Amino acid sequence: MAIKNVSDDIKSVLERIGGICFKAESVLNLCMDGFMKHKIDFIDEAGKVSLTIRNEGDELRTLLSKKAAEPDANWELIKSLMSIVSSIEMAVTGLDSTLQHVRAKISEGILFSDKAEGEVRHLFKETLDILKTAGDTLVTKNEVNMKYVVDKYKNLNEIADAYTEEHEERLIKDLCQPHASIMYLNIVDSIMTVVRHTKQAFMAITNVSGGIRSVSERIGGMCFEAESILNLCMDGFVKHKVDSINDARKVIPTIRNEGNDLRKLLSDKAKEPYVNKELIKSYMSIIGSIEMAVTGLDSTLQHVRYKVSEGISFSDKAVNEVCYLFKETLNILKMAGGTIVTKNEVFMKYVVDKCKNLDKIVKGYEKWHEERLIKGLCQAQAFTVYLNIMDSIMTVVWHTKQAVMRFFECR
Repeated sequence: MAIKNVSDDIKSVLERIGGICFKAESVLNLCMDGFMKHKIDFIDEAGKVSLTIRNEGDELRTLLSKKAAEPDANWELIKSLMSIVSSIEMAVTGLDSTLQHVRAKISEGILFSDKAEGEVRHLFKETLDILKTAGDTLVTKNEVNMKYVVDKYKNLNEIADAYTEEHEERLIKDLCQPHASIMYLNIVDSIMTVVRHTKQAFMAITNVSGGIRSVSERIGGMCFEAESILNLCMDGFVKHKVDSINDARKVIPTIRNEGNDLRKLLSDKAKEPYVNKELIKSYMSIIGSIEMAVTGLDSTLQHVRYKVSEGISFSDKAVNEVCYLFKETLNILKMAGGTIVTKNEVFMKYVVDKCKNLDKIVKGYEKWHEERLIKGLCQAQAFTVYLNIMDSIMTVVWHTKQAVMRFFECR
């Protein structure tokens, strides 16, 4: 989406889409007037404006198709703009459906209760606000407004669900007329279609292009690489083999290089127009956390290498505790990689809970061994190496947890 590859007429597309939003706002205003005043004339007028929006959408698609055929065309940007146009047109389809249902209500003389009228009016006004903000945002590219629209949609969706559920219960209890209830539900559903697709248009802007969308998968791959490092580290610890530690160290530059590549990719994307800079900043933070986890792995490798090279012995209890910690951390890295690739929030909660539980266990281990040191029941050198390994591996755990939490905060 580099701006140097985008001609002036394509740059104007977002402004024209913003104009479509303003026209959609006028359609809904007329629809609300027709609903409140029981006048079909307003519905007819709204239908005429809707037709002009369809024509504008067709013109924009034709323009974008022609631009896509040009040499050096920016395919990602054109595809994103096509998606935005389609989402706005789907919102207009929702408006057309709303007009049809309001027209039927007026023509058939169907009456709503004061409560139902108040709820529909509230949805109309909130949707008008969303359309107005959408138009302004598409023209100004204001990211604060983008977040406002998305948050507004979530809140309005919850309200509409509550309205719908309550009216369905009243229908079941025979407290309202079926014809009126069905008409009410149709209007609410149609207006929420407008809101949903307007929000989708925003997501097409705020969502990053394919290059950035692949970042989460590549970060997941970094977690899997980290898992392989820890597997080799555990093998070296258990079998007293420096070769396994050396093999593990060879994987670290691969992760570092991947982190650098991803940072460069994100930095380049941050310069593109209409990109979600907050999302890019979040991805940068996630990469930083994974790299800090790798720093913890590097430190673990150093301490295990020292233990093996110096022939330092641990008690069976200490060996079992370190092995347990390795295995649990392997599980966390594996789950973290899977979580970031699949966007599974259940996995995310598992990782966070696992990290908290592991932190408590390690503190218990350390306290017990400190008491043994004080009593002169274990060697000071072995105790120091043990604590260093524990501290290093918990650095891995903590930063992995931070990366997973940050990933879901930025979605």
